[in-house]
Amino acid sequence: MFTIDTRSIPADESLLIKAVVDEDIFQLPKDDLQQPKGPLSIEAEASVVTGNLLVRGDFRQTFGLVCSRCSEPFDFEVKLEDHSLLSPLGNEALIDLTDDLREDILLALPGFPHCDAVPPTGSGPQRKCPAAGSFQPEGEFEALDPESDEVETPNDWGELDQIKFDES
Repeated sequence: MFTIDTRSIPADESLLIKAVVDEDIFQLPKDDLQQPKGPLSIEAEASVVTGNLLVRGDFRQTFGLVCSRCSEPFDFEVKLEDHSLLSPLGNEALIDLTDDLREDILLALPGFPHCDAVPPTGSGPQRKCPAAGSFQPEGEFEALDPESDEVETPNDWGELDQIKFDES
């Protein structure tokens, strides 16, 4: 859980937060193709601004994903850099930002992950998806003449036009 006790924030100052959250805050089904791997890393500052708790910083979480092209598993790191979370203080001293952070990180995951879209880690080369560019047309395509007014329009209604209705 990612909770902050606002009583620990000095007046007119910020509280530096460096944390590693080992707990699974994402609550994804075990058979989901996206699964968190490793801990959530947090480096942020918390401050009280006009009756609100403002947490601003960097949040990182690695996920195991499956490529939507080749179905191979790969790791993807969500990096929310200089990200802000704002929550009203109300009468609570302990503010839970877990749901807000979970939502922001899950929304940062790609909808159709591609293993070759992952930036290289360290000095390794960019990964090439085995399925990328594997579409092969059955035959050659004929170039269209842009000057031609003749356009072939298929008549999909041909069979239906042959139906005779009894009008009695």
